[in-house]
Amino acid sequence: MTLYISDTDHLSLHQRAEAQFQIFRKQKIRIGTQDLKIAAVALSRNATLVTRNRRDFERIPFLNLNQAGARLRAGARLRARYRLY
Repeated sequence: MTLYISDTDHLSLHQRAEAQFQIFRKQKIRIGTQDLKIAAVALSRNATLVTRNRRDFERIPFLNLNQAGARLRAGARLRARYRLY
């Protein structure tokens, strides 16, 4: 059986992100528009968002967050900073 993309019912990632963004706007989540767009893309891809701006992004339900640099050991931070591998 051959399945063509036109045969499937799907939304592109861009369309899913836009749909998620509109949901956020209807929920009246009070953070910046660009941050809402970033969160919508992360959710539409089921991705973890790595950021230093936890205060705003924690307002987004179901968003997976990781604070930038928080989980790196001291040696890993040094290697990342100086690109020592």
